[in-house]
Amino acid sequence: MEIMSETTAWEIIKKYSNECALLDPENLVAVYVIGSLSDGYYRPGESDIDAVLLVSDDSESIWGNSDKASSQLSDLNKKYKETYSIPKDFGPFPLQIKELYPPYEPNSELTLEIARLKLQGKAVYGDYPVGQIPMPTREDFLLDFKHFEEWMDSEFSQGHPIEEFSVRACVNTILMHMNRYLIIEKDIIQFNKLKIIPLYTSCNAPFQDKDGIRVVERCLFQSDIVTEEETKNIREFVSYLRSNMNTLLGISN
Repeated sequence: MEIMSETTAWEIIKKYSNECALLDPENLVAVYVIGSLSDGYYRPGESDIDAVLLVSDDSESIWGNSDKASSQLSDLNKKYKETYSIPKDFGPFPLQIKELYPPYEPNSELTLEIARLKLQGKAVYGDYPVGQIPMPTREDFLLDFKHFEEWMDSEFSQGHPIEEFSVRACVNTILMHMNRYLIIEKDIIQFNKLKIIPLYTSCNAPFQDKDGIRVVERCLFQSDIVTEEETKNIREFVSYLRSNMNTLLGISN
């Protein structure tokens, strides 16, 4: 199978945006690419394609909202992922204009997605004054993180104990908690996974595990096989980091 180039990825998202516009030109305000493709760290064959659809308020029946895309949009996303064999996921999602501004509805990732839109967003259809959208505050981020952890405890963890996390899930969870520390304690917002660990370690952050970090770095840069012992250690690091970081940041008691 041919590896998807960065040029091809841009062509796909532009074609997708035009198809969205044909579906509902009245309520589709703009489409912004976010993530690795828009921010210069796209990795052919590994990166997915992320985008935000800015849509008119009260257009849930057509597009859905930040919490759940409509069936129409979900079907379109699925079609593009399967047609073009997009790695990992094809994740365009809708944001109503009112959702861009505080007070935010409780949502496990809304504030982070707004930050990504402001810091990474590149328009491929339409236009919106993204610069006028306020950056979520430290308190806004904290509230979102708390809602996410409550969801983890009440719903996700029941069927997905840390002891059974895949290596990929462990890596993503570790990076998530490191990134939370950077946001809350250092006012640093970084979405490039390859930069999070260097930033975290350079500021003498707490709860570091050299062996665990080495495994995470290796998984980010190459696809070496991780041993059973390393998998066990990285799962233990997830549990240790999550518990201590949540307490430090005031996300949990």
